[in-house]
Amino acid sequence: MSFIGKAMQPVWLMLGLMILAACGQSGDAASTQTKTKKAAAKAEAFSATTYSLNYSHDYYLQYTVYDLTVAEKPAIGGANVFPLGGGDQGCCIALPKQWRPGMQVLVKWSYADRDKILGSLQKELEIPKYTEPGNLFVTFHDGVEVELVVSRYSPGQPQWPGRINQEPMEHCLATESKKKLCTQWSVENITNSPSQYVEGCKGKPNNADCKEMQQYCREYGGDEEDCSIE
Repeated sequence: MSFIGKAMQPVWLMLGLMILAACGQSGDAASTQTKTKKAAAKAEAFSATTYSLNYSHDYYLQYTVYDLTVAEKPAIGGANVFPLGGGDQGCCIALPKQWRPGMQVLVKWSYADRDKILGSLQKELEIPKYTEPGNLFVTFHDGVEVELVVSRYSPGQPQWPGRINQEPMEHCLATESKKKLCTQWSVENITNSPSQYVEGCKGKPNNADCKEMQQYCREYGGDEEDCSIE
């Protein structure tokens, strides 16, 4: 090897080490930056639990909701939902604390009567505007229409932003044209859970409709605690 070759060897070696060191520093910096961004994003987001409401007295529902705000499009909730009832909670969707337009979910659902499935539907829906963190409610109307609500409140509370500010059974009983159908549905279907007769009637001891439902609750085996509307 020539003198020049011998002299150059450490230089190339040093350059190689410098490049590797720079790459390592760059990688560390990139990793740190990514972690910082993720931490910042997490600090600016909240986790919303999914719930469901069914305002129909005609249809049983089975639904699944998918998060379209991320590439994987994971299922974030779903349940079997009785008429005039609600479904189990699901987990979860990460939403920014500051609402922004364009965030969407996909809801797929089937609706059925007591004997058979009548149809299946799906719809992409934009997350509605919200001003504070809350849960994501998937709300069904008449089996074939779905509404999204983001709120930390529930139906019946003054701050509830949904279309109907009553629990499903309470709303049905308050709608004169549906009252008989709702009562009939209750008698035919809620025989194994008497307390469901008075769902939505707590704190309304003087309400005539609630008194009627309290009587059904007692007739179908509910005790005083089950059937209390105080």
